[in-house]
Amino acid sequence: MRLVKPLAPQAERRAAFTVALIRHAADTPVASLRLQVGTGQFHWLAHPDDPELRQLLDRWGDRGRCAFLLVDDRTATVAALNYYPRPLAGWVLASTCTDADMRRFADAAFNLAVSGEIAQRATSDILGIPALKHVEVSILATAAVLRARPLTVMAPTSSLRH
Repeated sequence: MRLVKPLAPQAERRAAFTVALIRHAADTPVASLRLQVGTGQFHWLAHPDDPELRQLLDRWGDRGRCAFLLVDDRTATVAALNYYPRPLAGWVLASTCTDADMRRFADAAFNLAVSGEIAQRATSDILGIPALKHVEVSILATAAVLRARPLTVMAPTSSLRH
């Protein structure tokens, strides 16, 4: 059983959240939802035109808060932070996002996630925390992403149990 604990109010000063476009070699837009808690930073990569992402950011903006659940082997931490929406600098939202757009995004995001490029370039968003100790990068698996690139789970047969 995991212990679920909220992020303490005083710890909010050591947390930050932002959404920004990532500049990278591929000519495909990639947005990063970046959460930093202490010396750890978490990136969720998303297509800036993905309807689910836009709905999520709109809901957070309407409420003025964003929420995250961070889970490790022993605990689950709930972080709810103030959220003030800002347009993504350098990006004009498109009215549609095609499956081909999502395939290009999924490929570019996967390459970014496994290359280590984001972790190498990451800097702290919090004054008083000069260096990060942990950077984790994931891809936000929305319905549009999963439709464009269906999820495949690979594991050694010795670890599969029914």
